[in-house]
Amino acid sequence: YEEKVSQDLGARVFASIFPQLADALAAGDEKADLTSPAYLAELREATLVLLYRLLFILYAEDRNLLPVRDERYDDYALRKIREDIARRRDANDIFSASATRYWQHLTDLFRIIAQGDASIGMPAYNGGLFEESRAPLLSRTRVADASFAPLFDDLARRPDLLRAWINYRDLSVQHLGGIYERLLEYSLTVEDNKIVARPASFAR
Repeated sequence: YEEKVSQDLGARVFASIFPQLADALAAGDEKADLTSPAYLAELREATLVLLYRLLFILYAEDRNLLPVRDERYDDYALRKIREDIARRRDANDIFSASATRYWQHLTDLFRIIAQGDASIGMPAYNGGLFEESRAPLLSRTRVADASFAPLFDDLARRPDLLRAWINYRDLSVQHLGGIYERLLEYSLTVEDNKIVARPASFAR
């Protein structure tokens, strides 16, 4: 079961989530220059960091490694927007193409994890992954709710008819690490004015 879930998740990450997330980051970045190899390299790094931050938190919350049992943390948890997005998508609700409510929630949560916040029961993890200096592009861009919601929902739920939650608790660190290692083999390029991910073994 773990292997099947990991393979399904990995396939979606490589085929759509990774390049579409990069596109969403670039769309909200005033300094975006898709003709620049240097910018595409920066965008790739920022997308990798963001994607693995999300995977890390999904895994940590499902395994109670973050203070999910502390009600003070409830309003700031990733599962709050996970459930809100799922409910709204199932109801065919409309997400704003200009508002960045979910992105602001993420920005606050990343900072709380990096620096800690005793008032909501969060110790400082300070492991490097959530430091702002790791990916400056993430600090200056803004991702619209309409762009972020479907991408994140694809990370949170399985693509079957029941749209069941992916239980990250059942995935091993090795499964998540395998997805990340394979992503390191992909680079970003622009084809027909669209960002796509292509295997490039040298990138790893």
